Amino acid sequence: MRLKNPQIQLGNNGSGRLRLRRGQNSANSHEYHLSEEAAAFFAKNSRSVDVWALPGKHLGEYDQIVVAAIKGTQPEPGALYNAILREKAEPRPLVVQPQPVYRVPPPRDPNRKFVFAPDVIDEAQGLRLITDGGAWRSNAFQALLQTPPPPADIEPVVAPRPGHLALVLAAGVADGAVIETTEYGWVALRGKTRHVEQIARVEVEADPNDPERQVKKTTIRLKPSTTLSLLSGDGTTVEMEGDEALLGFITANKRALAGYLNAKFKPMYRFDFAGIGHWLDRIRLKGKYPMYTAQKHVVGAIARGFQSRDSILLIGSMGTGKR
Repeated sequence: MRLKNPQIQLGNNGSGRLRLRRGQNSANSHEYHLSEEAAAFFAKNSRSVDVWALPGKHLGEYDQIVVAAIKGTQPEPGALYNAILREKAEPRPLVVQPQPVYRVPPPRDPNRKFVFAPDVIDEAQGLRLITDGGAWRSNAFQALLQTPPPPADIEPVVAPRPGHLALVLAAGVADGAVIETTEYGWVALRGKTRHVEQIARVEVEADPNDPERQVKKTTIRLKPSTTLSLLSGDGTTVEMEGDEALLGFITANKRALAGYLNAKFKPMYRFDFAGIGHWLDRIRLKGKYPMYTAQKHVVGAIARGFQSRDSILLIGSMGTGKR
C-alpha cells in the first residue's frame, strides 16, 4: 500500500487502528491545521493522539503536521482534548525516533499483507512484489483450485415424490448426480432454469387524445425454461431444453432418478405419526368424523417438522382437508 492518500488507515487488530491525517493551510502556521472540532472528534474516538510537525516547509512556504490517533475509548476525553490542543500549539518534530512509536498490528488473514512501495517501481522491486504477493496467493485464486466439498444431504420434512422429479431437476438440486440412463449410459446431471420473455397478447386501441391514431399494447410474460445438461463418461455432452424434453428424460429414467432421490434426501418424517398417533386417533372432525389415515400423516409430518423448523408450507388441492 502506498502512503499517498490524504488519510491512511494502517490496519485494525480489534484494539485500535492507527490513522494518519496530513494537512496544510495557507497561513504559514501549525495552528490552523487542527481545528477544535477535529480535536474533539479525536478525543472522543481515540485512545491516544499525537501531533507531529514535519520538518521544513512544503514548497518552501507551508508548514505541515501529522496527527496520529489510535482508535479506542478514553476514560477522560476532556484531558485528551486539552492535550491535543497543547500539542497543536507546540507539535513535536517528526524525526527518526530511537525506538518505534507505533506498531502496525498483524493482519487477521496471513494472506492479506500490507505492501509499502514507492510511486515509481523499478524492475527489481516489481519482481519482488510479484514473487512475494502474486495474485495466485490470494484466497479467491486458491479457492478456484480447491476441490469443492461433497454436497450435504438434504433433509426435507417428507421425501419428494416421483411427480416432483421435474421440479428437482429444474431447481438444480440434482446437479452433480451420476445415474445410469437407458440411452446415454452413465452420465452426470446439471439443470439450469432461466426465464424467457413471451408475448402473451397484443391489443390495439384508439388513442383517446387522437381518434385517428392507434396505440398498440403488448403484454409480455416470463416463462421459465429448463435446460438439462448430461455429461457422459467419454466427455460427450447432451443438452435438453424445454418441458417436453425434460419430461421425456424423466419418463425414460424414472427408476434411476427415483433411486437418486431416495439416497439424496433424508426426510424427517418416517410415516410413524411422529409419536402423536394416539392423539390423532381421538380427534373427531365436526365432533363425529375420525381423521383419514392420510390426514393423520400430514399432521404427523408437520408436527415432526416443527421440531426442527420455524415454518412449514403445506400445499394441497381443494377438498383434501387442509383445515
